[in-house]
Amino acid sequence: MNIVTKETAINREYQKNIDFSVTHSAGSFGYSRTNFSFKVTKTNLRISTFISSAFARNNFKYKYTLSDSVEWKERENNQKLSGDFNLRINHQNKYLNWKYNLLFRNFHKGLPGPINSLNMNDKARLDGKTARNFLELSKKIKSVFLNSDFYFFNETTRFENTESSLPYYNIIGNTKYEKKGGKLTADYGIKEFFDSQSGIEFRREDFEYECETSQTASIAPVFLQDSAIFTAFNFYQKLYPFRFEEDFSVRFDHPFRSDEVQFNDFLSWKTEGYAEFQGLISIRIGGGIGNSFSLPSFYDLYWKGDSNAVGNPYLKPEIGQNKYAFLHFVSSNNDVKIEFLRNKIEDLIYWHRSVNSWKPDNIAAAEISNLIFSGEINPFFFWKTGWQINLTKALDKTLNEDGSASNTFNRPLIYTPDKKIVAFTSFSLNDFYLKISYTKIGKQRTSRYNDNKMLAAYELVDTQFAFEKKLGNFDMKFYIQLNNVFDEHYEIYLLSPRPGFNWKTGISLETKL
Repeated sequence: MNIVTKETAINREYQKNIDFSVTHSAGSFGYSRTNFSFKVTKTNLRISTFISSAFARNNFKYKYTLSDSVEWKERENNQKLSGDFNLRINHQNKYLNWKYNLLFRNFHKGLPGPINSLNMNDKARLDGKTARNFLELSKKIKSVFLNSDFYFFNETTRFENTESSLPYYNIIGNTKYEKKGGKLTADYGIKEFFDSQSGIEFRREDFEYECETSQTASIAPVFLQDSAIFTAFNFYQKLYPFRFEEDFSVRFDHPFRSDEVQFNDFLSWKTEGYAEFQGLISIRIGGGIGNSFSLPSFYDLYWKGDSNAVGNPYLKPEIGQNKYAFLHFVSSNNDVKIEFLRNKIEDLIYWHRSVNSWKPDNIAAAEISNLIFSGEINPFFFWKTGWQINLTKALDKTLNEDGSASNTFNRPLIYTPDKKIVAFTSFSLNDFYLKISYTKIGKQRTSRYNDNKMLAAYELVDTQFAFEKKLGNFDMKFYIQLNNVFDEHYEIYLLSPRPGFNWKTGISLETKL
């Protein structure tokens, strides 16, 4: 159960109060979680803390299909342990508004690896600490709103696989990762006609890896940084019963790496708009076109923190050409939307399973089309139901150097399902709440070259029941969640099984002092 606090509007003074809550949850496979939350609100100052401790053995049963007959085995060395501390401070006055957020986490993960190579990862584990710092400053000067965001993220991990029955995989590795940056924006607008946002952004990521068991496998300190300037314009006009809106944005990125590989500067842009008829049933039709630029993540490039995955420093950025169109119907609390998206991408980054581990590479060219049907209807005040159907056609468009079709041309991309359906229905009456969710994921290819390596489609049904009750000065909330009700056994990655039926239950007490 998550405790979510509502943000107060900037120009509203906080009421004076103190909130305290405690939550405990338990569930399948040794799952246990305890949360404490404490919040003090006075005038224009809010201070809140959140402390959490969680553990799960994750020792679920799975079908082992690699033998001549189907066997049932227990997932071992799959335990997870984490401790979290979160501090938030929010202060508002007529001179400056600022927010600070600190999230500290200490974690331990068992890493069993795929079921065809369990002896490679005997008792392998990853231990680490993360600290995330965020600071937001904002100020309105006449008709200009200034906002700045700063962040600093630090993570250290230690991977140990010293008990593998295969000596080659006995590894101890230490990773240090830092990410820091900031963004400054200025918003200006003319009421009912025009607004704009312009700004600058900078980020830097540093990485270092020390392999205690093989110094030649270590990675000396490296860094990647990106500087950018951007601007966006929004024009809108209302001629009842019609409304028109047009957006245009442009961004220039200048990346730099400290190693021998460099990325080129890139100019990206996007324009989009819509026309809306406002009535008993509002109808909005629109679309957009543009290009995109996406740098590989730092972990894509350099990750070497465990034996299950390794980065690729020679990855290229993704460059895309994007188009989309939509038709949206809205009536009261009901809406239905149809969207079509098509992206042509050069150097698409994808992760695949190599001989010993997962690694990323580039696909020279790919084309991804999505047809999405979504909506939400409220037949009665206590009943809500919604859905999203995503039909995907994702094809490899790689050509040979002479322009002829490669042996992967027009084959579906790996780990991209051809369909994804998500639907729910929920009932909320007085203090009771019931939600039933349904998910269907279509079949997925797992190899660019072998058509027979497929992940089967699967369907999941989840339910959640909750109720609230007042007990003196306390508000009590209780819930029970049943996941994968029909005990579907499935994989989201090849030879990496997921749990069957599982459950969680929890109770929380909250009071105001």
